[in-house]
Amino acid sequence: MFSPLTIIGVITVYFLILYGLAYWVEKQHSRNKVLVNNPLVYTLSIAVFCTAWAYYGSIQKVTSSGILFLSVYLATTLVSPFWNKFVHKLVELRDKYSITSIADFLFLRYGKSLPVGMLATIICVLCIIPYIALQFQSMIKTANILVYSSSLNIPTGPTYIAIDYLFFLLITLFTIIFGFRKLDSTERQPGLIFVVAILSLFKLIALLSAGIFITFFVFKGFGDIFLQVQYQTSYLLTKISDTQVNPLLLWNAYLIISMFAFMFLPRQFHVAVVENYSEEHINTATWLFPVYLLLMGIFVVPIAYAGIIKGFSLLEASGLSLYFPLSYNKIWLAIIVFLGGISAAFSMIVISSVAISIMVSNYFVTPLINKVEMLKNLKRYILKIRWIVVFFIILICFYVERKIFRFYALVDIGITAFACIANLAPATIGGLVWKKGNKKGALLGMLSGIMIWFFGLFLPPMVGLTKQWRFDIVFTNVVWWSLIINASIYIIVSLFSKQTEMEKETVEQIIGKYSKDIAFLKELFRKEYIMLAEKVEIMKKIFSQYLKDNSVSTTINECLKKLHMNDRQFISAIELVELYREAERVLAGLIGSAAAHTEMKKSNFFTYEEEKALSFIYGQILANMKIPAEELIEKIDYYKEKEQILQNHAEELEKQIKRLEAEVEERKKAEQKIRYLSLYDKLTGFCNRTFFEQEIINIDVAGNLPVGFINCDINNLKLINNILGPSEGDKVLIKVANIIKKCCRENDLVFRTGGDEFLIVLPRTNIKTVEEIAHKIKSMAEQETSVVKPLIAIGFAVKENEQQDIYDVLKEAEDNMYRNKFLHVSSTQSAFITSLIYTLQERSHETKEHTERIKNMLVSFGKILGLSDNDIDELTILALLHDAGKIAIPDSILNKPEKLSPSEWSVMQKHPEVGHKIALSHYLLTKVAEAILCHHERWDGSGYPKGLKGEEIPLMARLVSIVDAYDVMTHDRPYKKAIGKQEAIEELRRNAGTQFDPYLVEVFVEKVLPQIENKELNS
Repeated sequence: MFSPLTIIGVITVYFLILYGLAYWVEKQHSRNKVLVNNPLVYTLSIAVFCTAWAYYGSIQKVTSSGILFLSVYLATTLVSPFWNKFVHKLVELRDKYSITSIADFLFLRYGKSLPVGMLATIICVLCIIPYIALQFQSMIKTANILVYSSSLNIPTGPTYIAIDYLFFLLITLFTIIFGFRKLDSTERQPGLIFVVAILSLFKLIALLSAGIFITFFVFKGFGDIFLQVQYQTSYLLTKISDTQVNPLLLWNAYLIISMFAFMFLPRQFHVAVVENYSEEHINTATWLFPVYLLLMGIFVVPIAYAGIIKGFSLLEASGLSLYFPLSYNKIWLAIIVFLGGISAAFSMIVISSVAISIMVSNYFVTPLINKVEMLKNLKRYILKIRWIVVFFIILICFYVERKIFRFYALVDIGITAFACIANLAPATIGGLVWKKGNKKGALLGMLSGIMIWFFGLFLPPMVGLTKQWRFDIVFTNVVWWSLIINASIYIIVSLFSKQTEMEKETVEQIIGKYSKDIAFLKELFRKEYIMLAEKVEIMKKIFSQYLKDNSVSTTINECLKKLHMNDRQFISAIELVELYREAERVLAGLIGSAAAHTEMKKSNFFTYEEEKALSFIYGQILANMKIPAEELIEKIDYYKEKEQILQNHAEELEKQIKRLEAEVEERKKAEQKIRYLSLYDKLTGFCNRTFFEQEIINIDVAGNLPVGFINCDINNLKLINNILGPSEGDKVLIKVANIIKKCCRENDLVFRTGGDEFLIVLPRTNIKTVEEIAHKIKSMAEQETSVVKPLIAIGFAVKENEQQDIYDVLKEAEDNMYRNKFLHVSSTQSAFITSLIYTLQERSHETKEHTERIKNMLVSFGKILGLSDNDIDELTILALLHDAGKIAIPDSILNKPEKLSPSEWSVMQKHPEVGHKIALSHYLLTKVAEAILCHHERWDGSGYPKGLKGEEIPLMARLVSIVDAYDVMTHDRPYKKAIGKQEAIEELRRNAGTQFDPYLVEVFVEKVLPQIENKELNS
């Protein structure tokens, strides 16, 4: 036997190959190489019908019920002609209405009834739970055969549990990755379908290999097996059941539910309808799939009888195709058969999970999201919600297998699922061929049938009653009674109850000649008077709830292009109906038919006048049809009644129109007032921040470049309000507003963006003009003579090209304003910087007087060089904090009177880097951080820490190095005595070109120092 780790390895490698194959096919599809658009691939994908039941369970069925298993194979052959027409019709409806499941068809047919779609989904879920559980059971039991030589004594060790959960994990991941790549459920999944087709081919080859080996190598052919089984046992090919049930009733029960299962199972609908590329493929599959089934079943009886002859336990008959290779030491054949069984189970689980998850999402999750206001934001995450839904569906089925169905025969579980899905048959078939079938009949019929199935077949295994029943007897009764009662209620209720307005319309669309009369009506109603742009806006509003903005435009353009409306301004009433249906069809692909119908219905797509016109048009459709006189009279009466209702409605509207016009006028005035109050500041008359945030899109355009921004902040406004009262604070605000108005130009925009803040936007204004206006505002504020004088902090910036982000420029202006505010208000405005200056002065010989001298000299230096106000503010901060890094230098080094040792000097040279890091930690200092780092660089490149040379050194760093050197030379320090001013000037000139910028040294000596001396003399 195999070790558990070997089986885990085989399973993992096999699944990785499938993952790789699916990924490769998806890649080829993206390059327009559609490998799945092929009748053979289509037929093999339909062979997902042959699951673990066909692969293993049918062999077990032969040992207990003889030829009864053939009913399943025969059913699909007998139903093929009807199936062909059925699928052709559903593919037509898929293209027209984006139906993605059998629930979508029933929803559409019965007047777009959400309860019908929901009940159909519940039936499919109840069918899927035991069926997927069966597939898990088959994989786990066959793995158990390879490892433990039996499928009955189920171990509980960690390795065995690992195999269990490995199947669950690999299948769930594959389903999510390749089954839900796009939101649109009508979008085909080529990777998934190609893998399913390959798996169908592989499971056929594997089963044929096992059959050939057993029939022709273990025995001498078919004749040998049949001869021996007749002599050794009482098993005959004509046997149907061991129970007392009527064989004909049992046979026909199997036959009819197998037909319905082939037509209505969610996985069959998905591969046959949703994944269909060409209706021509359906014709091929009609004859080719029965051939496939013949090959799948040809060795079922020989394998079963071979097991009986060799004395294998009938309880383990489902594993005979594995026991024989293992008994004869055919290891590779055993592995192939095992992987064939996994292929049969895996493809069923994946396709069924995808199909059922779409149904659950469309009929339960999406309607819930639309109904509950607090969940509306989840609309953009429908695809991810489907991932969660499919995970939980597979998890529930996995749990059911482990806790409930583990000890029951595969065949009984599978046929139970067939009986469940058969309850969709009366409503579905009746909906296709009988016009009078209605919603009430469909609902009550399906509900009664599924209740009989639930209490007869599904519930007993869950509560442990299976040991007390004979399955064939119970099964036969449940199948016939559920179908008879289901169909009877459907017919009787439909005959004695009326169809709704919506049902009558959809019946004509699906069964009648409605679609054929559209061409006639296009000729009859050519008048194009409906504005297309208005309808496109409604579509945008609907689609934007579920798609991103770029996808919305693309989707709408595709709709218009399909209807040949992409270059139109006006459309006719009949074309409006086509547009409505196309929008609903596309939306149905995204969120399901039920949710799409609800969204379109509440969108007010049709105006009252349009509804009235369409009512008349639809009446003409009915009149143009060749239908019995009684039916035509009934339909005309219905539309006359509807017309009368519309006329009464119109008269009522006319009575109310004057009152409504008055209300609208009052509302407009109120809205204008509210809008004014919400966008304008009542005190100053300026626009507020809300208006600015709306207007920023219009400001940030190329035609406004360069655009300047000035931030103004009133210092200590809060203090004024607290001490003198809010009225005095309001006066200050009005004064500042008047100053700003006087200084700004006609086209400048002013916003009050906060309690004490204003923002001025200056379109088509260069930096020089912006600076002049900012300086003018500040000067006028300083010249104010009132008792409470407004003090304004100002910062500005300019966006000069389209590459700059406007929000970065606004941030720069705001930072400049806060730097300016810091330099002109009390230290409480920036505790961090104030404490930093205080600490620096306490720990080093940097005195307040030294800092003040440096600041004065730098300000004069900057003004002489023509620097902006923002740059002057930065020079002021640099004067205060250029040596901030010294706070990290030990006192023993910082204040040492003697010459520093090499190691001590190395420590001292670290202070520019420390200061640089400190500056980067506070938003007010980031602009001076680089100058702090470089203020000990030398003009010849021999400085530290980066060794910059010449103009590589920032201008501000070059300025502070000259000013600082001069002040240090002319004032006492612990380690040196001061020298005279003339001697210091000579020292600066001597080091010009090596330590200092020679040009800046001359400017400092010739212009800055004389200006400073004049100020000192005047003071």
